[in-house]
Amino acid sequence: MVAGARRFRAAQIAELADVPTRILELSDEQTLEVQIIENSQRQDVHPYEEAAGYQRLLDLPAYDVAALASKCGKSLSHIYARLSLSSSSLRLRKPSSRNASPAATPT
Repeated sequence: MVAGARRFRAAQIAELADVPTRILELSDEQTLEVQIIENSQRQDVHPYEEAAGYQRLLDLPAYDVAALASKCGKSLSHIYARLSLSSSSLRLRKPSSRNASPAATPT
């Protein structure tokens, strides 16, 4: 199941006998695209998680920021803002050697 897991769980809780579904054969890239776009539509998605997903799609040859914004239904400024978070978090995760404490430096 690539998308609709929350909907499926809600249908189970509601004890529905039938749940409308679509069964598609998807490539790995298409599966990744559907997962990331579905995830970006959630209201509770963390901005860093959203940024990481966008970056994964941009790493694919078929994507640029405009295509990503169009597929996700987000503005270009929203995508760029999330991507800036992604690059900021990478800088925070990689301590510079001049700022590293002696305890954090391998011996």
